[in-house]
Amino acid sequence: MVTSATHAPTSIRSTCPNIIGFVDFGCAFAHPQFRRCLQDAGAGPETRVFALWDQEGTPEGNRAGASGSGLRPPAWRTPECFGYGAEVLRDWPPSDAEEGLRLGDFIAQYVKEGEVDQRRCYADSGYGALNAATTHGTHVMDLAAGYPDPLLPPGKMPAPPPTDEDIVFVQLPRHFNGRQTAGLLRAQVVDAIRYIFSRAADHAAVTINLSYGSNAGPHDGSSLLERALDDAIEARRARGGSTDIVIPAGNSRNQDLHMRLEVGKDELQKIIWQNIPHNPTTQFIEIWLDTAGNPHDCQIRVSKPQEAWPAAQDGWIEVGQMARIEENNELIAMVVAPERVCQSPNGRMILVAVAPTGPLGNRAPAPYGDWTFEIRNTGTEPVTVNAWCERDDPVFGSGGSPRQARFQHSNETGTLNSIAHGQQTVIVGGIVGMGLGGGEASYSGQGPLRCFPTSRNLRSSVKGIAKARPDILAISDESPAEPGLAAAAVIGYGSRLSGTSMAAAVVTRMLVAEKRI
Repeated sequence: MVTSATHAPTSIRSTCPNIIGFVDFGCAFAHPQFRRCLQDAGAGPETRVFALWDQEGTPEGNRAGASGSGLRPPAWRTPECFGYGAEVLRDWPPSDAEEGLRLGDFIAQYVKEGEVDQRRCYADSGYGALNAATTHGTHVMDLAAGYPDPLLPPGKMPAPPPTDEDIVFVQLPRHFNGRQTAGLLRAQVVDAIRYIFSRAADHAAVTINLSYGSNAGPHDGSSLLERALDDAIEARRARGGSTDIVIPAGNSRNQDLHMRLEVGKDELQKIIWQNIPHNPTTQFIEIWLDTAGNPHDCQIRVSKPQEAWPAAQDGWIEVGQMARIEENNELIAMVVAPERVCQSPNGRMILVAVAPTGPLGNRAPAPYGDWTFEIRNTGTEPVTVNAWCERDDPVFGSGGSPRQARFQHSNETGTLNSIAHGQQTVIVGGIVGMGLGGGEASYSGQGPLRCFPTSRNLRSSVKGIAKARPDILAISDESPAEPGLAAAAVIGYGSRLSGTSMAAAVVTRMLVAEKRI
């Protein structure tokens, strides 16, 4: 096969029998925590990072982003079967000597007296994610795969591991179609899983730590991404490769992002959604309806802040309809109630999309404040309503400030990561402290599933029973007085991060250790 100099063949696979994959943001590939332990005496530091794919990068852009110290940059290429992003491989020599170096040789340029000058190495790499002092990906990598384990008691040094597991890291984009949000990257997540599998031998044991989540979705195991992850795991296991994907339960329990209520016969209830000022992004709210009756008997009406409808019957829409909300003849929001929902075969969903409240070119911003969602039931059967605000923050740890709109009143239940209801993935919640006094973290997402009034509402495409709670709880915070877990920073140590992603990393390490036996 003839391969373009700008496309790395996916046939290049690690020979390591145990692969650890990460889907996250920011991989400090030259950090001493990720060096090979089992190497020839006298050999320089060698990284365990076998492959790094920056989905938002480009080979040209990453090379142009290097500091230009005069040393040769990494050989960034576009992965052959994916057609976007930029990857660099540790062991594959580039076909063009002028193009750059494989990752192992690139790092070797910065070794002096047995240590890597990480600051210069990262500056020359063109990999901009490492410009920060701390990255979520590096921190999680250390908890899951660093040597020595950063959670070991001080002064305790374990024996070297029996094998040096290779690491394959995929970095999700910070932006999607101009939006800095993590909730829209489902296709990129599937590509990330496929990429990690493609860099491992068919019979290698693969354990993937997937630091991704969203709030909106069916919350019943039937979403496209959950089914894709389940199918990918089952298919690889069927070919003889031990496979696990570990997912955090999410940190949404106490963030006012879920509202559940029952609307009885001839009843009307209201949900107050509080949008924030100067919000630069479009907001999405999903309102899921479940009833044993006719879904057309449930209608919704959306009111802007300080708006009153002139008549009681004005503004209502039902399943199969849509409505435009305007201000000064400009569109500021849409309400869409499709007959069928592409995200799931179960129930009905009404989508509310609200324009930014900050300036947007020449367009007037949407008003901020209390928006009112009225829901009425004109049928004879009760309707269960679950509303979720979609995440509107950046990819885990990629920078940027939270800009999340919230419900005025909310439920802490139904806050499990919306991709965490699948049957084959491992879902991890967080606990505070290791002792008997430790309890579940107040932010750790929890079930139950979105409920169904009758079994006929569950379509046969959802196989088995979806998960209603985390599979396991693991430490995510050292103690109430010391929130978070300490692990590697981009350079050095001392980074401390909290959340169920830390707990997921702890469980990933446990699963990898079991596969060595």
